[in-house]
Amino acid sequence: MTSAVRTGVVVLSLVLPLGGCVASARDPEPFTVTYTTSDGTQATVDVAPVDPHCGLLGDLRQFVGTAGEQGVTALVPLTAGAAVTATRVELGGGLVFVSDQDLQADEHGFVADDLPGVVARRAADDTTTPVSDDAVLSGTFRCP
Repeated sequence: MTSAVRTGVVVLSLVLPLGGCVASARDPEPFTVTYTTSDGTQATVDVAPVDPHCGLLGDLRQFVGTAGEQGVTALVPLTAGAAVTATRVELGGGLVFVSDQDLQADEHGFVADDLPGVVARRAADDTTTPVSDDAVLSGTFRCP
């Protein structure tokens, strides 16, 4: 896992719960994470954002849709290349998808179209162990 992805996991863990929010949307569409497990089989996990909210955090667009170990979050710079994009999807069972790749985003939400990333197992102390480095994320986050 790259240091940028590790930094994204830490930033998302610490900052996303703090941002401003607006009213939530109903029945958000699920995201799909596909990755290769340690035994070489293909796994697919569908995760819907939970109570999605959108806002601004400095020069970043903030997308939050998590509750406990389920959901989707992202920080996307207002200006491309101005800061690192960080996307996280809680897959359950201690597994998390993370990516530092750029997203298409605006005030209405973001689109992940086969966004590359990694799947890692998160320990109780928030350290991560890589599970798969060939994961991809697809889905659309819509702001309410």
